[in-house]
Amino acid sequence: MSTGRIRGDAGIPTTVQWTAPEGFTVGATQYPAPIYFGAGTALAGYGYEHEVLLFAEAAAPENLSGADATFTAVADWLVCKHKCIPGKKEVTLTVPVAETAAPSASVAMFDAARAKVPVPVDAQTDVRITGLLDADGILPNADFEAMFVVRAEGAKISPLTDPVRPLLIPMKSEDYEVTDVTAASGGTPEELAARVKAHAFPGEAPEERIGGVFQFTLDKNGATREVIVSYGLPVPRVAEGAAVAKIELPPMAIAAPKAAATAPPASLPLMLLFAFVGGIILNIMPCVLPVVSIKLLSLVKQSDLSPVLIRRHGLAYTAGILVSFLSLATGVAVLKAGGEAIGWGFQFQSPYFVAALAAIVFGFGLSLLGVFEFVTPASRTMATASQAAGLGGSFSSGVFATVLATPCTAPFLGAAVGFAFSQPTPVTFAVFSSVALGLAFPFLLLAYLPAWTRFMPKPGDWMETFKALMGFLLIATTVWLMDVLGKQVGAEE
Repeated sequence: MSTGRIRGDAGIPTTVQWTAPEGFTVGATQYPAPIYFGAGTALAGYGYEHEVLLFAEAAAPENLSGADATFTAVADWLVCKHKCIPGKKEVTLTVPVAETAAPSASVAMFDAARAKVPVPVDAQTDVRITGLLDADGILPNADFEAMFVVRAEGAKISPLTDPVRPLLIPMKSEDYEVTDVTAASGGTPEELAARVKAHAFPGEAPEERIGGVFQFTLDKNGATREVIVSYGLPVPRVAEGAAVAKIELPPMAIAAPKAAATAPPASLPLMLLFAFVGGIILNIMPCVLPVVSIKLLSLVKQSDLSPVLIRRHGLAYTAGILVSFLSLATGVAVLKAGGEAIGWGFQFQSPYFVAALAAIVFGFGLSLLGVFEFVTPASRTMATASQAAGLGGSFSSGVFATVLATPCTAPFLGAAVGFAFSQPTPVTFAVFSSVALGLAFPFLLLAYLPAWTRFMPKPGDWMETFKALMGFLLIATTVWLMDVLGKQVGAEE
C-alpha cells in the first residue's frame, strides 16, 4: 500500500493557549493521531474531521483552597475543504475545589482520546522499530531515503484497515520534506516496513529526526489491539561539498498482491440495508421536509383519483428519485476515475451549483406564497390530454427531493455512503439505488395501499395555509443556501 504524496500543501496546526488560575500549571496539549486527507490528489495532508478531543493535564498547587478554579483557553484552528477558513474561540472551564476527588462523567471520553495519542515506542515492551538512512550524512538540497521496520515479538502485526490511517504519519521538520511513504508487509507476520523518500532543505540546519507516528494492529494470543507509537531516526547533516558515503538500503519485502475479488464484498447486503433505512429516515430531515410536505399536499389533491393513477404518481415520484441518484452515482464514478477525492453531497462544493439551487428554491417558495405560478405549455397539454395530468410534477418532486437531500445525512446513511465511495463502480450504483428506494419508499407504499385514503384530510381551504407555510420553509432553505454560498465565495476571505 502507498500513501502517495504526503507532505501537505496547506494548513496550520490547531493550537490551544491556556490561562490557568494562580498556582496551577498546564502541560502541553495532547493531540490524537490525525487522519490522511486527499490521497493521490494535488492537495494532501493530515488533519481531523467531525469531533476531536484535544486535552492537557493540569497540576494543582499543594495549598489549594477556595470554592472554584477557572481555566481559560484560546483555541485557533483552520477548517478546510477547497478553501480554508480560520477559526478562533475563547472558552472557560470552572472546576469546583473539593477535598476528595471523584471521576467525572467524561472519564470514558478522555480514556478514548488518550488511547489515540501517540506514545514513544520505548513505552511499548512488545514493539521495536529500527530505522536506516541511505547515507552516512545528508547533503543540503539533496534527496535521500530512510527505511523503517516495525517488529512485534510473538504477535502478528497488521496495518489498520482504514485507508485514511496509514502505517506512518511523517513528523513535521524544518530540515527536510517527506515526499512519499510506501508501506508494505515485512519479511514475516511479525513485521511491517515503510520506505520514506525525503528532500533536505538547503543551508546548515540543525540535526533533526525523521520518522513520525506509526499505527498498526497487534494480534497476540487471540487478543487484538491498536498500537499508536512515535519514533524518530537522527538525520545527520554534513556541509555542502563534503564526501558522503552512500549505503544500500535493504529491500522491503512486498507481499504478493491479492487476487481481485469477483464477488461483491461480504458486507454489501448489510450496507444496502443501511442505505435503504437511511433513505427512509432522510424523509424527516430538515433539508428534505419542505419537499416531502409539498408531496403530501399533492397526495391530498390526488385522493379522488383512481387507484391506477395514484400508483402512477407514486411510480413517477420514485422514478425521479432513482434517476437523480443514478446521475449522482455516475458523477461519483467519473470523478473517482479522474482521481478526485469526493464525499456525500460533493456537488454542494461548487458555488455555481449552490447559487443555481438557491435561485430555484427561492422561486419555488415565492410560487407557493402566491407571488406567481409556474404554468408551462407542457402542463396545459397534460391537463387537457388525460386524467394523468401532473405525472411530470411527481417526477420533478422526486428530483427536487434528491437535490435537497444530498447535503443532509441520517442514521445508517453515513456508513453506507462511505462504503460506496470506497468500492468499485457497480457497488456504488447499488448503494445509491438503495438510498433512492428508501427515500421513495413511504410514498410508494402509500400509492399501493388503497386504505391510506381514509387517513388523509379532505381537500379544503387549509391547503392554501399549508402551501404558504411550506413557502416560508423554502425561503428559510434559501437563506441557508445563501449562507453556504457566502462562505464559499467571500466569507472566508
